[in-house]
Amino acid sequence: MSELNQEFISSMFCLSAHLHTQNESVPDNTVPFIATKSQPKTETSQNQLLLTGYTVAFTGKMSLPRVEMEEQACAHGAWIGKTVNSTTDILVTGERVGKVTIDKARSLGVSLFTEDEYRHQFNVF
Repeated sequence: MSELNQEFISSMFCLSAHLHTQNESVPDNTVPFIATKSQPKTETSQNQLLLTGYTVAFTGKMSLPRVEMEEQACAHGAWIGKTVNSTTDILVTGERVGKVTIDKARSLGVSLFTEDEYRHQFNVF
């Protein structure tokens, strides 16, 4: 299976699982990985998923394949963004991250986490 097909299938699983937990249906015009705010951010309880309501993007070389990192974030309730933009809440940085990406994230007020910080902060292992 090509990496693109694997990403598409993964994204549809993530979207479907997220909407199922929100008791929503998949809109006809939904495009995978286009992140939108699904609900306001609230304090989390032990029963809530820590990343619910947040849009997470990954940049740089990660310790795991990107698709796996995205699946883990989805499993914790996150929406996945492929680029840094105004809908991005969290940018997880790996190795060899471009200065332009970091500068754009900072200018948009995106929270920056290294991969290790992200894993520990949100219990994503």
